[in-house]
Amino acid sequence: MKCDEYRAMVHEYMDGELPQNQAGDMREHTGECAGCAKLLSEYGKIERIMKDAMTVVPGTLDERVFQSIAADKRKAPESFLRKRVPAYYLIAASVVFVFLLSSAYWYLHKLGLERNYYKQTLEETTIRATEERLYHDHVYESVSPVKVKAFTNNPQIVNIKL
Repeated sequence: MKCDEYRAMVHEYMDGELPQNQAGDMREHTGECAGCAKLLSEYGKIERIMKDAMTVVPGTLDERVFQSIAADKRKAPESFLRKRVPAYYLIAASVVFVFLLSSAYWYLHKLGLERNYYKQTLEETTIRATEERLYHDHVYESVSPVKVKAFTNNPQIVNIKL
């Protein structure tokens, strides 16, 4: 095998995950190749530093962390509005809502008044038109027919009712 193939297997070798025959080949190669031996040595140093840097967490700390998380989950969540929205935003939103509601009421009230005005005007106009028609019908009925002589070659008498 080539050095690139051995370098690809360094992590598996250090973790003890290589099969016995490949682990033996790796030991032989690092004994012969100074570059791969140096790489394996550097990785070993890094691994020791990492293990030394890791602190062991006391068992009670784990338990306390998990209990704290469980307690937070059981605790009732705060209201979204109280937690995230300042009070002055709520007041401003309430004022805008009341303004819009009162504007809508005023508009609908005005619309109703106009409707009543037009309805009343229509009724008055209808009554006036009915009265005028009745008056004209009465006037037309009271006028007697008039005899008019037509000016034609054939003289006729024509009854015209006004």
